[in-house]
Amino acid sequence: MDERLKKQTDFALEIDKEKNVFRQTHLSGHGRNENDAEHAWHMAVMAYLLKEYSNEEIDIAKVMIMCLIHDVVEIDAGDTYAYDEAGKATQKEREDAAKERIFSLLPEDQKQEFTAIFDEFEANETAEARFARAMDNFQPLILNHSNGGSDWREHGVRAEQVYGRQSITKSGSEKLYSVTEDIIEEHIESGDLDNTAPKHIFEMEGIFDKAVRKMDALEKSIADYEEFQSDIRKLEEYYTSQQWKDDFARDERGEFPSNLKRGVLSEDGIYNLLERNKELIDRIK
Repeated sequence: MDERLKKQTDFALEIDKEKNVFRQTHLSGHGRNENDAEHAWHMAVMAYLLKEYSNEEIDIAKVMIMCLIHDVVEIDAGDTYAYDEAGKATQKEREDAAKERIFSLLPEDQKQEFTAIFDEFEANETAEARFARAMDNFQPLILNHSNGGSDWREHGVRAEQVYGRQSITKSGSEKLYSVTEDIIEEHIESGDLDNTAPKHIFEMEGIFDKAVRKMDALEKSIADYEEFQSDIRKLEEYYTSQQWKDDFARDERGEFPSNLKRGVLSEDGIYNLLERNKELIDRIK
């Protein structure tokens, strides 16, 4: 077996361990606790089945692979219950370490690919991630609903907690969020969920949580872009140099390959890019 195939096979065997990670959600029909592999499989099938309800056009294959790998890190990190606030405080640290170890079993190109897909799911900033996250919420919701809300009762979950978590579904699918609201209301009325605050508070809490996530992501993006300015300065120095003028003249004479991209050798292109960079830096400041 060659090295690449061995790495791929090692990874395939490693993720089999996901079948041993059990969640707080129970299988329908008041069955046993669901494991992570079952959850991921169920999400992926549901994503394909319900794709017509996505708010946006999506690459369904990408959504399905997001669903299938999103909890692989729990092989090391363990399952963090959705309403375990203490567990969530250390969740990212545990899962980041697990992500590095597990995806490092793969060949480098596939490690980068799987890591990017995992990170895209976590960031929840693309149409595919939003719909996959909706599946991550909707799948356990319908299981718990089919079991009469027993998981919520067992853990003493409050309505505000469920609304807060489920609010993210709305950005992926308005239709599924409407169904989600109906299910939550039904379980409030039946007493499965303690309802101690008005509904608008839950909505505001959802917006608050979303704002925190977006601000965190923006701060990281700004820091990365500011660090990238040293490269932008190199580009600006090149554009204002005699070298660029000579290269531009040579290109005009047809001395460079016809399939050259010509981003930097397009006078309007490089000028506009540098001006746009200045505008962005001004906005950041």
